[in-house]
Amino acid sequence: MKRRLLPLWALAYAGLALLFTSTSFAQVRPAIYEESATLHAPDASWEFFGRFGVAIDGDSALVSGERYVTDAGTGATRHEGAAFLYQRASLSSWSYVGQLGPVVAMNGSIRPGLAMKDGVAVTITDNTRVFERQGTAWIFTSYLDTDLTGPDIEISLGRILISRTGCNYNSLVFHKDGSGIWAVEGELPGTSNVCGPTPPPHYQDLEGLRAIVFNGGTPTEQPVARMYVKNETGAGWRRYVELVYHADDYVFGPEVARSAAYTIMNGSRERGTNIINEVNQSFGGNFFSTIQPADGWMQPDAISGTNLERSGPGFVQRNYSYDRGAYVVNLFRIEDDVYHFATHLATLQASGGASLGNQLDSSFNRIIVSGRTSTGGDNNVRIFELPDILEWLLPQVHDFEDPNPDAVWQSIPGSSFAVVTAGNTHVYRQSSTAGDAGAWGPGTWMHNQAIQAEVTVRGFNGGDRWVGLQTRRTGDANYYYVTLRSSGSVQLKRMQNGSFTTLATAPAVVTIGASTGCGSSPSARRIACISTTASC
Repeated sequence: MKRRLLPLWALAYAGLALLFTSTSFAQVRPAIYEESATLHAPDASWEFFGRFGVAIDGDSALVSGERYVTDAGTGATRHEGAAFLYQRASLSSWSYVGQLGPVVAMNGSIRPGLAMKDGVAVTITDNTRVFERQGTAWIFTSYLDTDLTGPDIEISLGRILISRTGCNYNSLVFHKDGSGIWAVEGELPGTSNVCGPTPPPHYQDLEGLRAIVFNGGTPTEQPVARMYVKNETGAGWRRYVELVYHADDYVFGPEVARSAAYTIMNGSRERGTNIINEVNQSFGGNFFSTIQPADGWMQPDAISGTNLERSGPGFVQRNYSYDRGAYVVNLFRIEDDVYHFATHLATLQASGGASLGNQLDSSFNRIIVSGRTSTGGDNNVRIFELPDILEWLLPQVHDFEDPNPDAVWQSIPGSSFAVVTAGNTHVYRQSSTAGDAGAWGPGTWMHNQAIQAEVTVRGFNGGDRWVGLQTRRTGDANYYYVTLRSSGSVQLKRMQNGSFTTLATAPAVVTIGASTGCGSSPSARRIACISTTASC
């Protein structure tokens, strides 16, 4: 007998009678995305690609490179660094354009870094260089002060925020003056730090005319996060609020990011990354809520997440995924309600299962992530393309309490589906074991899908008959589906370009009259459920 898979969200039945108790289908939460393109170093001599920075600005990407070169005459080893420019050619292809600045011997007393946003790029290696986009080319325009250091460089709407070296956590905001020259617009004074040739880094963010800077603690000073704004009444920038360590959590910073009315900063893995809502130029209370993936508390690090960045109206952070055994990047949106809860929109993972590195940046719906973490990693830099709009849609749930399901469910010719009473509830029953039978919910257009159902088999007609669920259908020749077979197995399958492939199989005891499914009782076997989390 032919086994038929019905259209989108189809429920397929072959040679059996069954009771269909309840269904639900929804966009998978969160959506899972793999990289659309991979960037590689210009040549094999660059053994550390993306280790001290990656950046993206529309169709342009900037990636750091490092190598150790031995001088043939002296035998001394020289640490060299450079910044490499890439341009988007297509969805899955980025072309290497060339170096942005020279190859230099790295200055050991300066922390390197790079950034690129809004047509401005900054690199810090042996010096601080500024490049600007002119047409399709990036042109060197100036050097900045020599006492600047990375790694956290921020650019927003024609302004640059960079840390200073020295015995204080000070930062400078640069802006072009009336002559078109980059000049210091304001200094953001911070607390003292541990002086030395390589003072500890501090983390910061800049969005328009607001900045936030995290200052680490010292034996005499507590760590503090300070918010600054452009001085409305005169020159320079002014501090208007600060957030100090509190007893609600044992982790406080050091990374910060801000987007619109929200600022986030690291917390503990148990609590999550803290969300602070800004109201009337002040923090509207301490730590309204947190952002955290479902398995965040299982990660090995004590901190809630790393590499905090804004991404459009939301935020991204790097987390260890316990189930994957690898580091991923998670995208969240803060809801504008009284509780300011975070919605987990998407997870970015490497296609080969590798961990994503500890450098990342975003530009609207594109996110670039390094593969390197210190000396480890796979030396690949990945670019992820996300939909222009990432929205959650409410699940569609059907319990067949409506006696007329025809407006929602459509059956194929030859089916004998009807809503009937079973005990104290209603079910959707296919009463005949002759021929093929199936029903589906039209109009479910979501690209990332999950479907689940509770099914009770009342009888089979022949050997190896099955009940199944289908999802991610783009046509008769392309879809995924799962079957629960009377011969004693559950199989996950794929139909691709008209060819069937069995992706996974497992033994399963099928009992006539037993409820089976994702919504069934704890004693039932939960094997008639299919869920897919990859983007179509």
